[in-house]
Amino acid sequence: MAQKKIEEERARIKYEQQQLIAKQEQNTARLEVYLKAMNLSLHGNDEEFNASLSILSIFHLDLSDHFSFYASLHPQVFRRRQNELISLQGFVHFLKTMRLAHSRDEALRICEALHELIHVPLQDTLNIKNGLNYAMFLEAIIRIAYHKLENEGGHGAQGYKNVLEQMFNDGNIEIKKRMMEDRMLSEIYSHDMGKVFMQHSSLFSAIFSAKATVQLENFLEMSKEDFMGLLVESGLLNEKKEEEQTSEIRRKFSGENIMATIHSVGSFDSNYLTYVDFLDCLVRVASMYPFSEADSKHF
Repeated sequence: MAQKKIEEERARIKYEQQQLIAKQEQNTARLEVYLKAMNLSLHGNDEEFNASLSILSIFHLDLSDHFSFYASLHPQVFRRRQNELISLQGFVHFLKTMRLAHSRDEALRICEALHELIHVPLQDTLNIKNGLNYAMFLEAIIRIAYHKLENEGGHGAQGYKNVLEQMFNDGNIEIKKRMMEDRMLSEIYSHDMGKVFMQHSSLFSAIFSAKATVQLENFLEMSKEDFMGLLVESGLLNEKKEEEQTSEIRRKFSGENIMATIHSVGSFDSNYLTYVDFLDCLVRVASMYPFSEADSKHF
């Protein structure tokens, strides 16, 4: 009986290894067009290159999902999918989501280390022309691994491989897993919501730029206090006391409840929002807003 369990376990491990190899081969073929556009000479040797290729091929679909979401937030300047761009607002949001940076200062140091891809000091972080295409995005991940390796005093192919693997082990790369932990992310990352973000991108960008303040050199973030002020200015949030509200539903749409709803959203400082966080908060507020029955059906 024990021998049978051992054989079954070996068969399971072998099957999973075969599946992983097949996935890597398939994704490596998908990556080929981007690899040609990347500066791969930054690798010290073939072992380091193989480590990069292995990790990028394993996580290609997850990385592509993140990139596609950020790209969907802004009108594109090129038609071909390979040339889509994301803004630096999206990239810094990715740094936080993947736990590649844990503070504004660390994010800035990373951007400075990526000076061949990102112009420092940062300029117009909502303009995708100052951002990254997918090949640059992948190259940035490789350069971040080398940056971390240097900071940790490591060296050699094995050291680089360990850092790269640790980045993805520590990171929050799987969007589906994050959706299970936070159901609102299913709405935020949905195709329909992406169309809303794109359709009104000029308006959203203008509002964010007008209300945001400089927090990271020229990197804009909006405080949650200003976000709440925006809701009051727009007439969505009534400043009257709860007892003056006309219905139970409207009483629940209060500043206190809104702050509780957006509590988990934030930049490196939880009291501030990147542009992506700002859109996230808008969706969360819309989900609890007391629409009329007709408007609710439309929403």
